[in-house]
Amino acid sequence: MLTPWLAMSWDAAMAAPSCVAPALVDQTFANGARWQMCWTETLNEGVVLTEVWYTPVNGTEILVLGQVNLAEIHISYDDNSADFFDVSVFGMGGVRLSDLAPEECDGGTLITSGTKDILCQRIDGRGYAYKLDAAQVQGEEMELWYDSQFNHYNFVVRYTFRDDGSIELALGLTGELAKYTPNANHGWEVAAGSLGTNHVHAAWWRIDFDLGGSIDDVVEEIEFTGSGNARRTMVITPYAIETARPFNFATFRFWRVRDDLLVNADGHAISYDILPGSRALFRGTVNEPWTAADIYATEDDPCEMFATHNPVAGGCGSDVSMFVDGETLTDPVVWIVDAFHHVPRDEDEPQMPIHWLETELEPRDLHAENPIP
Repeated sequence: MLTPWLAMSWDAAMAAPSCVAPALVDQTFANGARWQMCWTETLNEGVVLTEVWYTPVNGTEILVLGQVNLAEIHISYDDNSADFFDVSVFGMGGVRLSDLAPEECDGGTLITSGTKDILCQRIDGRGYAYKLDAAQVQGEEMELWYDSQFNHYNFVVRYTFRDDGSIELALGLTGELAKYTPNANHGWEVAAGSLGTNHVHAAWWRIDFDLGGSIDDVVEEIEFTGSGNARRTMVITPYAIETARPFNFATFRFWRVRDDLLVNADGHAISYDILPGSRALFRGTVNEPWTAADIYATEDDPCEMFATHNPVAGGCGSDVSMFVDGETLTDPVVWIVDAFHHVPRDEDEPQMPIHWLETELEPRDLHAENPIP
């Protein structure tokens, strides 16, 4: 058996989630790769995933995520007519969780909570795992998604787990246009005399990596100096204390979370890259301090639940910008936004086609070689 990492700091007898069905999701792909995790229905986030384990082909289980969930959907209209906070204020769970019909989960399995089928688990091909000349292998992925219904919008929260260990966090936006404006500076004409109001969707994710199960993960910022045809120099900056940072597409800035002890068979630290998917950089007013940065690394704290409108009982900060208060990072949580500026179009009426905001978590040196044989 090929083991893709050398040092193991977790108990092999505990190499599995602690939950049982129906709270357990356990999926093995045709090639033998496997994902296991627990899920919990919540009033605000809708569904939270915990204890997310990955087993590569012919490999050994490893804990990847302690927890992952949507931590806010902030919708801000260009004419300043409204701001909505759909996770922290309204809540994605409870009565808003859709009772999915079988045809909505075609080819998949519906998972029940109480009296409602709220989760769809579905396996699908993902196309090429790789191709070199005539040699090629097709890969697989598992989708796990739920839908929350609001007055005008449906929010589809989708987690995708692939057989190569990569993860995609996605929010799908559909439904109908919610607001219209008489001011052409702030909207696009979608019918005679009717202007749909331009607005920003900002989806915040809370990602608690627990690589290998030990509390020793390190967050690093990676970027490249230089521009144009100039030679580029890679700069890697570890975060020793809690940090807030903006995106910088000019320097190809991205982040990774690595384990401080575990290495793969090549002696390289196992890690995951965090790859932003944003199409917009949203900066709000002074009353919206969390919008001054796009990614935050904070020390894990049970009271730090939402990116905005966080409960302040017990002295917790009201938003993620206040979570950055100088603590040393030993058990980091990463908060990242995926933003999109929606300029309505004729095609958005009467029903809006679904639009996806997607953030990628990609293994870096988790394996010593391509894990798909």
